[in-house]
Amino acid sequence: MDDQGYQINGVKVSDFVYPSWFEGFREPGSTQFDHRKHINAPLKLAPGGYCSVLDIPSGLGWYQVNEPAPENARIRKLEPSIGTRRERRMRSRQQWRRRVSDR
Repeated sequence: MDDQGYQINGVKVSDFVYPSWFEGFREPGSTQFDHRKHINAPLKLAPGGYCSVLDIPSGLGWYQVNEPAPENARIRKLEPSIGTRRERRMRSRQQWRRRVSDR
């Protein structure tokens, strides 16, 4: 699924999850987990979906989890450029790398 979004009062929006998506005790199919009904279980991602995760105990910090898109979906660049703010946000400080131009 490649969510192209939909219109609400003339504003293009994307699918979003409901609070039940965060409730890991819920049984698959027991309730609606996202607005467009693409997800059938808590903490699952739709094909092509992503979410940010904050992992404090391991020291990884913020990183992004991606669900692979179907074979026929548009291909997007998932990895940010090395040394960018987005790339650093996805790694712990110990894992930061310098851009080639910064050396």
